[in-house]
Amino acid sequence: MGVELKGVSKSWGRPILRGLDLRIGAGELFALLGPSGCGKTTALRIVAGLETPDSGEVFVAGQRVAGPGVAVPTEHRGLGMVFQSYAVWPHMTVLDNVAWPLALRNLPNARELAKAALGRVRLGGFEDRWPGTLSGGQQQRVAIARALATRPRVLLLDEPLSNLDAGLREELRDQVGLLAREAGLTVLLVTHDQEEALSMCDRVAVLAEGAVQQVATPREIYRRPANRFVAGFVGILNTLPTAVRAGRTEIADLEAPGGQVEIGFRPESVRFATSGTPCRVERVVYRGAFSRYHVRVGEHPVIVDTNEPAGPCIQVVDAWIMGA
Repeated sequence: MGVELKGVSKSWGRPILRGLDLRIGAGELFALLGPSGCGKTTALRIVAGLETPDSGEVFVAGQRVAGPGVAVPTEHRGLGMVFQSYAVWPHMTVLDNVAWPLALRNLPNARELAKAALGRVRLGGFEDRWPGTLSGGQQQRVAIARALATRPRVLLLDEPLSNLDAGLREELRDQVGLLAREAGLTVLLVTHDQEEALSMCDRVAVLAEGAVQQVATPREIYRRPANRFVAGFVGILNTLPTAVRAGRTEIADLEAPGGQVEIGFRPESVRFATSGTPCRVERVVYRGAFSRYHVRVGEHPVIVDTNEPAGPCIQVVDAWIMGA
């Protein structure tokens, strides 16, 4: 087992975490995804030993590190951590930034290990540079190299890419995921960025108000959300009552016995057609890879993402019954 939280609760005047239960497998890339204030960063800090839970237990690689009568110090939990703010030391060179935690452990080959870690994040040749001369993306790679150099059992990532521009964010997102898998690391990522969570991780836990709403693979989270909160937070949500036929038998088959239900579906699951459910296009926004059509089906707004031209009707090709 990589990381396990059992019944973890925390309050600061109000409940922050409400009996959180999570099991993260060894070598798994796992995301805590949710809006600000949902408790995801508090959960990460409890795993790191930077906060103490009011109740519950935390295990890292099978070792109980937090719980009644137990509080293993952060430095003895076998963790690496990367923060949102880079947290590189401006008075140290790049190499010294990475080597310092290793030197604290009295490792005789600290500088060689640090150089190897810098090479893994494509910063070979930057050893003598000062952090102030680096870009934001390069500084974050220094922080990642420093975390990897200690060969942690678990890598904790606290919104590590949110301060970077879109291009750097995508590049580092791919790099971090690849490095973690190559090293066989267990990764716990905290983020509010759905794209980051879905593209980097094997499984995702969506949190709201200190409680888990759904734990599943990225595809399941996106395509079959457990409830309305998950559906609306992860991606764009369209809804229609099943009385409004969407032109495909799959939708009709979703109708519950004895009454009408509401269906949910994503913008890319809609097709324009010459037959199906009549619609009216109200606005078109060019998005590069596709065009976003804002249409209306009766009184219901629907968003359609497609490269195809608009038609008089829509057909929904994939949908689910909406939960509460």
